[in-house]
Amino acid sequence: MTDRFVVDQNIEKFRKLLASDMDDCRRSTLTKLLAEEECKLPAEPHSEVGVSRLPLRR
Repeated sequence: MTDRFVVDQNIEKFRKLLASDMDDCRRSTLTKLLAEEECKLPAEPHSEVGVSRLPLRR
């Protein structure tokens, strides 16, 4: 498995780059690279990130 530090650094860099102006081709490439790096992170339990698995019912 890739070192967590490297993955975190790549994600941070790709997000900063995506915040700037660029052509569609480069944006698409960076978006794909970001998604690949995010997939390397372990999934966090929903309770830890504040997301409910069930929709709210009224």
